[in-house]
Amino acid sequence: MHDTKVTFKNGQVYCGPLWMFRPIEGWCSLVLDPMHYDHDPPERLYFRDMVSMVTDDQRLDECTIGLCDELAKARQHGWDGT
Repeated sequence: MHDTKVTFKNGQVYCGPLWMFRPIEGWCSLVLDPMHYDHDPPERLYFRDMVSMVTDDQRLDECTIGLCDELAKARQHGWDGT
């Protein structure tokens, strides 16, 4: 399982395995260990509040492994940007 790095508009950064991905609803959740943060990490991370959400070393197709832009993937699967 690869880590997904989420950067928010307010500068907060979270990093962990992608647990749930709900593009139509506009949110996801990561497996986050509170030990690594100075506050309790949120359970739901909303796409509208993000600058970027990327997963490195993801299989992009049958022959390619690389950086996966999860926000672009969410748009392809029905997220309307709100």
